[in-house]
Amino acid sequence: MSSSVGRVKSAAMGWEVRKGAQHMTISLNGKFSGGPLMDMQMPDNTSHAAPALVQRHRSDFADDPDMSDLIVAYVGRLPIEVARMKSLLQEKQIEPLRRVVHQLKGSGGGYGFARVTELAAAADCSIKEGAALDRIQGQIHSLIHYIRDIHGYNSSTEALHAAKHPNH
Repeated sequence: MSSSVGRVKSAAMGWEVRKGAQHMTISLNGKFSGGPLMDMQMPDNTSHAAPALVQRHRSDFADDPDMSDLIVAYVGRLPIEVARMKSLLQEKQIEPLRRVVHQLKGSGGGYGFARVTELAAAADCSIKEGAALDRIQGQIHSLIHYIRDIHGYNSSTEALHAAKHPNH
């Protein structure tokens, strides 16, 4: 399948897509400010479609200067927690998994990530109730998926931790 190269310019609240003579701007706030340009591949059969807009989850406290360093540090530790959950789930070590999930339940909202708390609380409850492994796995995967979409999440840290601690 052939593809054409388009140019995408990201902005705080919108996207600009240029492909050949075509030009499209998607803006949620009516403004378009500067941002880095990056190449993206657009298949010919989607030449008129906008790219998928990826919304990274941000802390409710992201605009609080007193919280910014704390949030960065918290988000910086999340890949390690994801690697631990994946490993513990794979090894079916349910009680240590519950402790990790319980810690995320307690910490998520404190750093402005209420959804982390909600997802972790659901998994924590299922584990405590002795729910079926399929249910627990689904809840852990939902939690991991959400965490990976948090602004500032570094998946290379997750991979590095998993490689250093394969049985963590």
